[in-house]
Amino acid sequence: KLQFLYLIGCWAGGGTASRGTPRTHTTHTTMKFGQQFLSEFNQEWGLDVYVDYRHLKKLVYDCRSGALSIDMFFDALDRSLSTVSMFLKQLETSFEDLVQTVVDTPGPQLTKEDIFMCYNNGKCIHNYQKLNEEAFQKIIKKFHKNMGLRKQKPQQGKKQQESDVDMKHTPEEPMLELSSREKTELRIRTEEFLETVEEAYFVNPDKLDLGKSFQILYVLYADCFAQGDELLAQSVLEKVWSMDPRSQPRIVDYVDAHFYKQKLTKRESHYAIRLISGNGNRNLAHNISRCLGLPLTQAKVGEHVNGEVKLQILDNIRGDDVFVFQSCTSSETQSLAQAQMEMLFMIHTARLASASRITAVLPYMAYQNHKQQMQAFAQMVQKMGVDRVLTVDMIQGQIQGYFENTPFDNVKVNLEFVKYFKDKINAFDWGTDVCVVSPRSNAVERAKQLADDLGAGLATVIRRRREEEQEAREEGALEGKTWGFKEVSEIVGDVKGKVCIIFSCIVDEGENLRKVADIISQAGATRIFAAAVHGVFAGEALTRLMTGPFEEVVVTDTICHDDIIQRCPQLRVLPVAPLLAECIDRIHSEASVGAVFKPAAATHFNPNSSVRGTPNDTPSRKRSQNLGHSPSFEVMEHIAGLDIQSLRKGSSLDPSPAMSPTAGGRSGRGSPKSPLAGLMKGQVGATFSS
Repeated sequence: KLQFLYLIGCWAGGGTASRGTPRTHTTHTTMKFGQQFLSEFNQEWGLDVYVDYRHLKKLVYDCRSGALSIDMFFDALDRSLSTVSMFLKQLETSFEDLVQTVVDTPGPQLTKEDIFMCYNNGKCIHNYQKLNEEAFQKIIKKFHKNMGLRKQKPQQGKKQQESDVDMKHTPEEPMLELSSREKTELRIRTEEFLETVEEAYFVNPDKLDLGKSFQILYVLYADCFAQGDELLAQSVLEKVWSMDPRSQPRIVDYVDAHFYKQKLTKRESHYAIRLISGNGNRNLAHNISRCLGLPLTQAKVGEHVNGEVKLQILDNIRGDDVFVFQSCTSSETQSLAQAQMEMLFMIHTARLASASRITAVLPYMAYQNHKQQMQAFAQMVQKMGVDRVLTVDMIQGQIQGYFENTPFDNVKVNLEFVKYFKDKINAFDWGTDVCVVSPRSNAVERAKQLADDLGAGLATVIRRRREEEQEAREEGALEGKTWGFKEVSEIVGDVKGKVCIIFSCIVDEGENLRKVADIISQAGATRIFAAAVHGVFAGEALTRLMTGPFEEVVVTDTICHDDIIQRCPQLRVLPVAPLLAECIDRIHSEASVGAVFKPAAATHFNPNSSVRGTPNDTPSRKRSQNLGHSPSFEVMEHIAGLDIQSLRKGSSLDPSPAMSPTAGGRSGRGSPKSPLAGLMKGQVGATFSS
């Protein structure tokens, strides 16, 4: 039992670190920390109460170039630390009250939901601590690197190659010249700041010990509901936490992708692979380079003061196999026309640099619903001198006919959705109560393929034009009317009592997707998921999706969603980097691209992950580790009929006359409402909103 308590203390952050030595957390994620931060922050609280990672990262580069004084950088660090410390203090105080309320509740009146809610809220605080601590450490690490405070050690062999992969594809700005004394003072100053971070709220013994609080909840649940079995109690609470949406990363790491391979089989040709990326989707290009184990080719891709595209390839690519990456879509920092011109100029520049072969990797291409514009775009790409085009899941396969005399690879990403939803089905035990819905009659084939792979039912919503005169005749009202046609939507298939997955190719304005969701919701669908390969989210799409009956909106990272994911809590992003990396390797070695989708080549599941989306099982970030106890039949019995959404409201401990003692309520108890309930809903005070 002492060993068990020791493991609990270490796991929950109850251990201590020596003064002046920052604690380091071993993370297994392969994505950039900026993306990891967006994937794991609690959207109910908002980014305002977290470390302002993006802003501090920009300040580091400003310090490097001399545009910002070092004192102003440390002032920004102190302000961010003060914000995090104040908010964490409120969280800890509220959590202590919540735990005490649960402990003081008489056994007959205590419910499982009370303990579940208290435990999940504590885990949210635990994740808040870890994510902010790692953010501060990353910022200081970047500051050391950009200010020349780290001693550069020569690396050889594989380590040198791995460091080359992490190189930025744009040249770094000149470093601010510092004397040896100034560097020493900065090192001391950063070490003192990290000590302040730890003393503020990480290893301070006067702060709340989450490990001890979790142990109290384990013992309490075991005594009341598990016949004294603490290991079973821990497994139950961990399972409930893994089902909470707050525990699940919104951006799936590429090592958890269906097509991920631990190491690609290298089939080197007589020329080397060169990877050049535009500004359309740099995160995807970075992940592809990591999958291939190759660095991005250094290039200046930007714009002049007058808005014209500026492009310069800094590496020698003569005689090489060049792959140009660009997602042709608009974003908050770039227009669609600028993204397309960047792509055309990259192809043209590579051709002028005497590249042996140029492949345009276009994860998403605009104008897929407009034939004339699509044909003109294809002609421009070919005129620039491209030798091959690689894209992901076009809405119509006939579009490749516009690329005359140019090999065209249109790869499907359905298997990523199959893996994601299979993990959901297994985790929540949906069984056969799943139905894939096609939003249009012309998209039934795509939905049918996903339904066959999942072993689920199939339905579609068709729209028909019906004469108003015929409808009025049936109702017996024919006089004084002017007749026309109106559109009527009908469901073909059974969706009542089903978990429905609306599967489409592109989410543009989201209007049709919202209409279909409302129709099947009225028809009796219990849970509704939206899935699409490309998430454009134009116009009022986010508003329609956020206010609709969608539990999740699942898309891929063919388009960058870093800004959108901060605003849409339902958004989930699946990776396509392993698939594109495999295709690039096969194109380079003159192998078959179609063989990737054959059963023998397509089953590369990561053996280290069992259920995607739960931090306990994915290597992306082990925020809470289950100590060797996998969910069993006993665990599922304890959580049968549990409504996870009710735990997120933070009101399970509110006194309510409607809750009778026989139902596990506390009608005779006048305990005050815990202040954590407001914080869990994101009701942050004016201190943080300012």
